[in-house]
Amino acid sequence: MYRVVLMGTVVGAFFLANAPAQAACLVDPAGNRIQVPDANASALLSAGFQPCPGEEATGVEPPSTPAQTPAPPTADPAPAPPVVEDEAVPVAPAELACVVDPSGRELRVSPSDVPGLERAGFVPCEQETDGSAQAAVPEPIVEPVPEADPVAESQAPAAPEPQSASPSEDQREAAPVRPATEVAALPSAPAAPTSTDDLAALETAAEAGDMDAALALGEALEFGSVGDPDAVAAAEWYRIAADAGQPRAQARLAALYLGNDAVDGDVSTALDLSRAAAEAGDPIGQRQYALHLENGWGVDPDIEEAMTWYTQSAEAGDAVAQRRLGDAYSAGIGVPMDYLEAVQWLTAAADQGDAIAQNNLGVHYEVGSGVEQNYARAVRWYRQAADQANGAAQSNLGRAYLNGRGVPRNPGEAARLFALAAEQDIPTAINNLGWLHETGEGVDLDLDRAISLYRRASEAGQSTAQDNLDRLCQRGEQAACE
Repeated sequence: MYRVVLMGTVVGAFFLANAPAQAACLVDPAGNRIQVPDANASALLSAGFQPCPGEEATGVEPPSTPAQTPAPPTADPAPAPPVVEDEAVPVAPAELACVVDPSGRELRVSPSDVPGLERAGFVPCEQETDGSAQAAVPEPIVEPVPEADPVAESQAPAAPEPQSASPSEDQREAAPVRPATEVAALPSAPAAPTSTDDLAALETAAEAGDMDAALALGEALEFGSVGDPDAVAAAEWYRIAADAGQPRAQARLAALYLGNDAVDGDVSTALDLSRAAAEAGDPIGQRQYALHLENGWGVDPDIEEAMTWYTQSAEAGDAVAQRRLGDAYSAGIGVPMDYLEAVQWLTAAADQGDAIAQNNLGVHYEVGSGVEQNYARAVRWYRQAADQANGAAQSNLGRAYLNGRGVPRNPGEAARLFALAAEQDIPTAINNLGWLHETGEGVDLDLDRAISLYRRASEAGQSTAQDNLDRLCQRGEQAACE
């Protein structure tokens, strides 16, 4: 109801300010009486407006089609998507044209009325509005850099840019929890322990000089297969095995040096360990060494060489390398841009449960890069990543529920997902949650809360949030001007 009243107020104010001496009196869908130019009355009647009681719209013929209530706006207007599985796509009547009124609402009108409405400030639906008239929801964001600008509808997801400085907290690549079969895949590695007795047996073997047991013990301690994770104790066993030349232990220790502040280590030592493990053929070592080369950690950046090592690691089945390689092909970083190749590698990583790959693959399906655009499949991948608490995927899944793309429209579920992503400081989700509070969809109508969220998103660099603040300020909301 808030949006209908807003539309009526804005349209009414616009036409009253510009009404000629002879004007028609109409009642908008919210019950507001407004004066409009005779030339535009027919179009508004077609869009659901009615003549004022006891009056006829001067010089206006009754609409040739039944009056319709304007469709509710989506937060990011876009051309109607193609039909995809599990999704019904509404088709507008062929005899009506779509225009956007000055408040941002879409209206279906007779094509003959479009020129007059354009002179009055309406624009065709396929054109972008100037951002000052509506609270637009931005396009998908892509990890692993949540702060990156949203990906436009016509673009593929962007891979992270190489970094030349030492790794910061959010640049470090933490070692993923490996599949349960990974230890068994090592020729002489013991099975992962499942009890304290197993852990004690591994410790006994490691103390007796079995370096594969020392590796397995370190992994059990790092990932908490028995008891709470203990990275410091894990590093000690990795170090013993790494000093004896165990490649996987070298790779694990290198990852801890970069990704865990509790473990004493430096970038230079991590580089040496990663290179040794990579040259010995260990997939995790190859991936870790590629990260050094890509980001310039302890070595001059060499993106092409990094992609060579990522490829070796990805072909050996490392999910993180597969995802990094897929993102590189998406953006053409170190390799030719190739969306088909990107989708292949992201799918391989997503099938192994890599949440970032699942989100990024969902973006490919949403925008139709490398695959046929398919909102339902995008939603499936977003959901799998969101279920693993991936903030970008929670934001993207929230947009799907808000816009009814691949799932039935559900602003309440969108609000829940945006709130989860906002807790992880995803700027897009913070802005989108503000938009829901401004419009009262799925949450309580709360303009103060909306302004607070817009400001928080804007301070994080979200440009649409600043546009929303500017719009509200121009509307006279002083809190948005501060």
